[in-house]
Amino acid sequence: MDNDKYATKGELKELNIDISHQFELLKAHLDLKFETIERRMDTRFETVEKRMDTRFETIERQMDTRFEEVNTRFEKQNTQFAKIETKIERAKVSALIWYIGTTVTIMGLTLTALHYWF
Repeated sequence: MDNDKYATKGELKELNIDISHQFELLKAHLDLKFETIERRMDTRFETVEKRMDTRFETIERQMDTRFEEVNTRFEKQNTQFAKIETKIERAKVSALIWYIGTTVTIMGLTLTALHYWF
């Protein structure tokens, strides 16, 4: 039997310790790399978030300005509608007064004519 082809228990144990050590070094190296990548990504995300916040604030101010302009126009329209409603009410009152006056006049003329003829 050729003993050079086979490893002894001691050699396997040393190899296992060496592989475990290499694995721990690789794991530490990868952890360090991922932490570096995570910090860079966090920095980039913060930058993008700040830009987005600024952009959204700008959009919000623009929308607020536009809403205020629309509200101002609606307030002007509401004022005009109120004036028109006032004119309509005045016209109703004038028509009612005219109707009552005409009715009284017709009744007066009718009574006078009846009194004159009878």
